Amino acid sequence: MYVEQFSTGWSLQPVLKGSQGHCSPGPVLNVTAGTKGRRRIWHVMIKFMPLLKELYARLEKRDFKDIFHSVINHPLTVQEFGQAWSWMLGEFDLNDDPAMQSLYETRKQWAPAYL
Repeated sequence: MYVEQFSTGWSLQPVLKGSQGHCSPGPVLNVTAGTKGRRRIWHVMIKFMPLLKELYARLEKRDFKDIFHSVINHPLTVQEFGQAWSWMLGEFDLNDDPAMQSLYETRKQWAPAYL
C-alpha cells in the first residue's frame, strides 16, 4: 500500500535555525531517507547509458527497454530479481553481453531488491 504524506514544516526548520547561527540537516535527511536506492539506480543508468542506448535501439521492436526497466524498477525479492534478470537475458540473448554482465555484478549496489 502506498501512502503519501505532505508536509512543509521540515523545509522551514533549517532556515529558521540557520538564522540563529546554526543549522541542522536532520529535517532534510528525514525527507530524503528513502531515496538512496533511487539515486544509486540513477547513477548506474547514467554510467551505462551509452551501452544501454545501443541495446535499446537494437532490440526496440522487442520492447527490451520496457522489460529492462520493469525488471530493475519493480520491487522484487532477491530471488525474484535473479529469476527476472535471468529470464530477460535469455529472452533477448544477452547472456554474453558485457554491459549486462557488469550491471548484474554490481546489482547489490543499485537493485531495489538488495537495498
